[in-house]
Amino acid sequence: MSRQKRYLLDTNIWLDVYLGDRENHRASSALLAKLIEQESAILYPASALSDVTYIVAATLKRSLRESGQEMTEGYFRAINEISWACADNMTELAAIAPLDSADVRVGMKHRALHDDLEDDLVIAAGLRAEVDFLITNDKDFLGRSPLPTLSSPDMLALLTAHEQS
Repeated sequence: MSRQKRYLLDTNIWLDVYLGDRENHRASSALLAKLIEQESAILYPASALSDVTYIVAATLKRSLRESGQEMTEGYFRAINEISWACADNMTELAAIAPLDSADVRVGMKHRALHDDLEDDLVIAAGLRAEVDFLITNDKDFLGRSPLPTLSSPDMLALLTAHEQS
């Protein structure tokens, strides 16, 4: 019996799903739906949960300000609820790819690949979780990981082609 495929979705994939005006919103949303449909093991880096809630809230507040809307207490409460709903959704759909101090040391050794500690910790989490694929839309991260790493459009195309074969 083969083991369930494991996919680590980088923070930017989750942001693409939750923020509809992002370039890869459709591809990331369709990919997540396909992974759920296939009953794949979906993971996220531990830091992604807080990053997503913070960035979703900050993005919605900025959008509101840019539209000229008055920032009322009601808007702040609604934005807070939306960002928490994203965190709730992540925890329902996926599992945390954990990190401990040994993983942090592993991640820091990947600095030679690229000088981005957050990405290096994602690599360490993916290695520990023994993921089959790391999915990211970070162009600087693609091709700089010891894990098989694809963008959401490319992973979606691969899964779709595999289904059709």
